[in-house]
Amino acid sequence: MSEEYLKNFIKLSEAIYDSAEEILIKPSKTWNDNILKKEWFDKNCYSNKYITMSPGWYWIACDLNFEEVKKLNSSNDALRRNACKIGELSRKNIKTFGAEYLCKLDDDGKQIIYNGHQNNVVIRLRQHFNLNNDSTGALGLNCYPLSKKTGKLGFLENLISKD
Repeated sequence: MSEEYLKNFIKLSEAIYDSAEEILIKPSKTWNDNILKKEWFDKNCYSNKYITMSPGWYWIACDLNFEEVKKLNSSNDALRRNACKIGELSRKNIKTFGAEYLCKLDDDGKQIIYNGHQNNVVIRLRQHFNLNNDSTGALGLNCYPLSKKTGKLGFLENLISKD
């Protein structure tokens, strides 16, 4: 990957990040299966930020530092074969991309632990929490001890035209 390409990618990423919506995920005993459904948005006073069924870019952040993220493991049996091992993936990504690009905290001191893009942002984010789709890999966030942490979801919708 050329240095110029990487610089342009970082500029684009920052522009998307600065234009995005954010949702705070409050600490709780567990995250339930209703997370990110319309009722969840309404209950948590995010009715104005309800993610429609549209394409876009998203990221997941929490109040862990990168060293803690790299150590994340799950003993949960629900972590099926297609679920991501967050700690293992983090260690692999840091070797591939380098700490200077992956270990920066966001403006609120949260560590971005994952980002992606999808034709339907809300469904993809729900998959990352609930592992409700066996046909694709997902993080399985409900299988890790993260619900007691403060999390944040960022998203920019309509990034890709449906036409």
